[in-house]
Amino acid sequence: MATDDTIRPGNSDGAHLVGITGAYQDNEYFIDKDEYLIGRAPDCDLVLNETTVSGKHAKISKVGDSYEITDLKSTNGTFVNGVKIDKKPLRTNEVIKIDVVEFKYVNPAEVPRTIVAKAPEFSDQQTVVRPQEPPLHAAPPPSEPTPMARPAGQLEHDRPQPKVQPAAFEKRGSLVGGLIVGLIIAFLFSYGGMFVAALVAAAQYGTISSVFSNVIDVFRTILAGVPFLHNHVPWMSVQWGVSDIITIIMLPLALLFGGLIMQSIARKNRFGTALLFSIFYVAIALVAQIAVLGFNFDLWLSIAPQVLPFGMDRILNLLTCCSYFFGVTFVISFIGSLIGRK
Repeated sequence: MATDDTIRPGNSDGAHLVGITGAYQDNEYFIDKDEYLIGRAPDCDLVLNETTVSGKHAKISKVGDSYEITDLKSTNGTFVNGVKIDKKPLRTNEVIKIDVVEFKYVNPAEVPRTIVAKAPEFSDQQTVVRPQEPPLHAAPPPSEPTPMARPAGQLEHDRPQPKVQPAAFEKRGSLVGGLIVGLIIAFLFSYGGMFVAALVAAAQYGTISSVFSNVIDVFRTILAGVPFLHNHVPWMSVQWGVSDIITIIMLPLALLFGGLIMQSIARKNRFGTALLFSIFYVAIALVAQIAVLGFNFDLWLSIAPQVLPFGMDRILNLLTCCSYFFGVTFVISFIGSLIGRK
């Protein structure tokens, strides 16, 4: 129905309600009885499918050419222009509130026949006074109530349309910030874990002072060794001492926490964050490794674990080691990203 607040005279029997809120908005409900019942019960003249509306909530009675509204001892009350009432004569353009549903009462018989009157506008920002006392049986109304029957006079295109709810505020993360923090955490765990393992190994042999006196050389060794320690081959010939156990625990934890921290801060696609983290972690570790080796490519080839059968190309073996390093990094960091929030 096209909304037209201009009420034209000439119809003394056209008293009706115009929906203001929810699924009833802009619908017209003509008061075609001397006693017009409003409520949730199916036998009411105007059925409001709301859990907070009483079965027989209120009635509108004809008194001469005018009408009055009476609350039928409803649970949550009946209001006219924001004031709770028991019984009240109605005037055209007054707002009737049946708990959460609002209607505008319109009676053309009250408008002088020589004047075209314009009804006051009611905006969505109109503040309606609610009762002081809390409802006895309060319950949240359905988001989109549906009238049980289309009222008389409503055209096909006047059916209530769903109200568009504003989009919820979406929290956005920082991809760059998550990457930086995740890498810092991962390198602290991996290289820090290796340094702790070196201290434990030195303590077993009583040479712990040599670790601190040659701390630069120790870190050079760590930088050169960490990338290829992610391969399974270096662990096949170790004696499995305490330092070896520390190392093999700290390396996966570094990647796990790195992926978790990055995802928690970035809040992006988990696969994408794990992939980006792996690319930067592997690239930085390999660049640091070859830089410590003095960019000596032959030396780099020689320290790579032999993961391919002997006799195969050394460069292919090095590429396989790097691919293995990347694969392990991605899998573990992806598991971490699954733990992190999105």
